[in-house]
Amino acid sequence: MLFFTICARNYLALAYSLAESVLSLYSDSVFTIWLMEEDIGNEIPPMSGIHLRPIKSVMSPGTWRQRALRYHVLELSTSVKASAFMQLFAEGAQQVVYLDPDIYLFSRLDEIETLLVNGAAGCVLPHMLTPLPKDKKYPDDLAILKSGVFNLGFLALRACPETEKFLEWWDAWLHTHCWADPITGVFTDQRWMDYVPCLWPGISVCRHIGYDVAYWNLHERKLFHDSGLWYINKEPLRFFHFSGFDPSNQEKVSKHQDRFRANDIKGLSELLSFYARRLVANGHNTYRNFPLPQPFFSNGLSCDTVVRHAFRIAEERNLVFAFDSDDHDHFFDWLTSIEVGSRWPRYVHALLSLRPDVPAQYPNIEGEHADSIARWIATDGIRQMKLSEGLLQHIGLLPKEDTLPGHIAVNYIGYLRSEMGVGEASRGYIKALRECSVEVNLLDVSHLTVYDNADNSLGLHGNPENRPPANHRINIFHINADALPGVLDYLGKSILVGRYNIGIWAWESEYFPEYWHDRFTYLDEIWVGSNFMANAIAPYASCPVIVMPYVIESHTALPDRTRYGIGEDYTAFLFAFDYLSIGSRKNPHAVITAFRDAFLSENNVCLVLKTLSSHHHPKAHKELLELCGGDPRILLIDSTLSRKDFQILLSSCDAFVSLHRLEGYGLGIAEAMAERKTVIATAYGGNTDYMHPGNSFCIPYERIILQEDHGPYAKGSPWAEPDIAAAAQAMRDTHSNLALRMRLGNAAQRDIKTWSGAEVVGKKMRDRLILINTKLSAGNHNNGTTISTSSTRRHFHVVSVLLRDILRRPNHYLGNARRAHNYYRRMGSKAVYRRILDELRRR
Repeated sequence: MLFFTICARNYLALAYSLAESVLSLYSDSVFTIWLMEEDIGNEIPPMSGIHLRPIKSVMSPGTWRQRALRYHVLELSTSVKASAFMQLFAEGAQQVVYLDPDIYLFSRLDEIETLLVNGAAGCVLPHMLTPLPKDKKYPDDLAILKSGVFNLGFLALRACPETEKFLEWWDAWLHTHCWADPITGVFTDQRWMDYVPCLWPGISVCRHIGYDVAYWNLHERKLFHDSGLWYINKEPLRFFHFSGFDPSNQEKVSKHQDRFRANDIKGLSELLSFYARRLVANGHNTYRNFPLPQPFFSNGLSCDTVVRHAFRIAEERNLVFAFDSDDHDHFFDWLTSIEVGSRWPRYVHALLSLRPDVPAQYPNIEGEHADSIARWIATDGIRQMKLSEGLLQHIGLLPKEDTLPGHIAVNYIGYLRSEMGVGEASRGYIKALRECSVEVNLLDVSHLTVYDNADNSLGLHGNPENRPPANHRINIFHINADALPGVLDYLGKSILVGRYNIGIWAWESEYFPEYWHDRFTYLDEIWVGSNFMANAIAPYASCPVIVMPYVIESHTALPDRTRYGIGEDYTAFLFAFDYLSIGSRKNPHAVITAFRDAFLSENNVCLVLKTLSSHHHPKAHKELLELCGGDPRILLIDSTLSRKDFQILLSSCDAFVSLHRLEGYGLGIAEAMAERKTVIATAYGGNTDYMHPGNSFCIPYERIILQEDHGPYAKGSPWAEPDIAAAAQAMRDTHSNLALRMRLGNAAQRDIKTWSGAEVVGKKMRDRLILINTKLSAGNHNNGTTISTSSTRRHFHVVSVLLRDILRRPNHYLGNARRAHNYYRRMGSKAVYRRILDELRRR
């Protein structure tokens, strides 16, 4: 019995988790992941038994191109399901099972195996076995009817003549009618299965209650856990379908329903939490950020919704295009050519047929309203319809990039000479901006920190009196939220006036402190290094929060183990941290414990601990030394290293370990990956943007709640407690398996370059600055005042923040008069605050 799924790269963590569950039960099987991307590149499966293959290979290039133009990615991925079955049968498979990537198996599929062995051509599963409640919740029976009686997250087939005929019939319909459009009676590949009992009686219907358990049938199924096994109504749970599940919002169960919360069903929270941990361990926080694959024309221009709509219009007109050659040029020429009797290309007519409200507002599209139509396309059209800007440039409705304002200049304010993480991040951004031809005016405030300020790589020499004037209209403040008011007091708030002000902030916790919310009013937008930081800050921000990864480059310094006392034949693990970055957050004790647990007696291993600022925390440093226990294999470097010396140290080690509890980005982790080092790190925080099981050891963790304050990380906020045993095992694997180290290191270097390379980040920053500069040139500023949110918008922002926090922690506010006073003073309305408190008391 062979298994397969179909997905794009952003679903790989789900597919890997599914494969993990299947291969643990069917160790002699093979699991195929058909990827929607046309080129699967160097993606590394996390375990043996998994085959990654491009789905386009199951059909002719012409057929693939037609489907890619006809369907969006969801429709396309379901339209190829029959072809994937046929390919596996053609390769000699006898029994093939398809599973959606968001499924997890908990026991073998005994009933399905029995049906196939006894001669069934295949097997399908109904969504439910009893009607849904008529409780005005979603979904109801009608919703299920629109999407199909059977759930096509599962399909098992056996090689036989009836299966062959069924697949030919099904594939023919999927080629032309696989839309997600229940209104017209078609819902991807699924509605066609309603014909199975009538047309294909050899395909059985399995009614076992342990299969395909999901939000659509939880009303009829009781879940419980006993002795490590899961059961449904006393029957073994075969598999759970986690459709619409978001591991960051487990209480919701699924985005597709509103009938249940996780705590409404006994055992469900535990099951969802288990699956969330498996997703994280398999790289979900990284893979989810991968863009969906988009079809492209041979000239490199991307397709969009309008292109797909235009293709269907062409089919309705019985137009035929050649797709057997290596390009889409025939259709592209038709799409971008002028419609007969019009001034507009066919692409524009297809767009307006999708948006009839636009010609309704501007009816004379060929005459007096033509300019208004063009303006709408180039502004709201792009934003609302996600139009291909390349196509718009090609047909002349959007200026080409080389006609946009070309000279971009910024004032960059930060700790530009400081030997700390924020300073290093600043220098990386500045280098990337300069390499992308952005003029950068440097305003250094390093003397405001307690760190050594000896880095002169930017040509600065430390005299604050010689600071240049802020002579450009865009400011970039690479100053964290806590320090921003102090820096502005030093520089003078007049530096904000008449300029567009960008803040680059770092933060490590899921919750952004309320006492920093007033910093938003200084800025027009905020850049952060990771999605983790963006998710923490954006809910409270009154301005855009944009992910701008830190710039990480490979320096390939020559190793010098003798300098640091590292044996030549040792496997050397490195961990570096700063006590001023809150030692309990960096969690060096876990690294030491894991190392000593991993290697009880081995002498050809060592752990290098690089610390900084220990004189500020002598008690914590003493505790760390005591935990080391005089172990000669633990080497301590407690001093400031120059950038070059740290690179030599990193090059001299084999692996980097970070068992952090909180991490906003993970600069040390990323730098180690850039140097092709094996990384062992907690799978939590900003590092999950670029770490996944294919390039590093992602250590699972338990999410706990702080019982006391740790620096700025407040009591009651979440924090990760990494699995020490898993970290110790990862260290042992690193020590014993040189081939694994090399494989992970090569993948790590490739992936960090893709995510954080200077060219990639520099282009992203320049594109954003071009957009800002264009708006400023168009006069979208406030004539001598800062371009920030209006006082009205700030008022409503503070009110919304207050409401969210009060509903989350009502007792905190009811019992804290000073905090209440500060909030209603900032809101400007004591009456509003009192009304909120009255409502809470009433409830």
